[in-house]
Amino acid sequence: MPSGETRLFGLTKADFLEAGFPLEKWNEMVEKEKAGEKRKEEERAAAMEARKKRREAGPNPEEDKKKSLKKLYFERMQDKQDEIGAIGQMLIVGINRKGGKGGDDDSEDDDDESQDEEDEPKVPYTQEELDTLRFILVTQRRADLLDEMREVVLEDQAHDMIVMLNTRFSYHILDLIDEYASLRIKDPKLKFDRLLAFTYTIYDQDTWVFDHEEPERIVAGVNKLGKAWKKLLSMSNAELGIDGEYTRPGTIALCQKLWKKVKDEDVEDYNGKGPAKWKLG
Repeated sequence: MPSGETRLFGLTKADFLEAGFPLEKWNEMVEKEKAGEKRKEEERAAAMEARKKRREAGPNPEEDKKKSLKKLYFERMQDKQDEIGAIGQMLIVGINRKGGKGGDDDSEDDDDESQDEEDEPKVPYTQEELDTLRFILVTQRRADLLDEMREVVLEDQAHDMIVMLNTRFSYHILDLIDEYASLRIKDPKLKFDRLLAFTYTIYDQDTWVFDHEEPERIVAGVNKLGKAWKKLLSMSNAELGIDGEYTRPGTIALCQKLWKKVKDEDVEDYNGKGPAKWKLG
């Protein structure tokens, strides 16, 4: 498949035409898609300009008093995005108001109320709740690597709307864990971004945790991946090209959630031991 080939609903142009749809409809939909992307880019640029003007105007305590704690939280995060040139963020740990413990002990559905900037909860968030949020700021390279990693992990199903995975998938993932836990990349910034994209993708596409035939390989692989992260995160934020306020704690939270997902499935090796706890700071 040509790199960057246009797809709509997971279909290439050839797929679309083969399914019996007219070329005119394809062209019309592609134009709508492009127009939508252009509109989003214009909105992002306008939002960035508004934030720049707010920062240039300096602190405004009276205006800040009118804003919710959540609004102020997102403003600070977006200021950090602009500072480092990030294009967005990924929510790793949300706010659980369903009785969860918070942090990496949350259930998989830990954002029961939207963590979107524009949506305010019925009961305003406290600062203590907001402090439990974990995000990873996404640069353009991280976004590109996330797209690339979806193709690496899901192979020919990368663009499918419904993914059908089986036991064979676990062997594929275990081979990839061996490869990515031993990445030989001299640039620590690139190594961080690539390992982050891989870890997020195998956390998201988690069939391998539940459908497998070699639990001992999973334990060994997860331990190996944990050691790779421990070594990488021993480096400074400057060396890794990350911010310490969001991306480092967000990455640690992602790693903890991956480890916990495997642990909670009681995956054990021949000696009855599960994966060793990842101590990442």
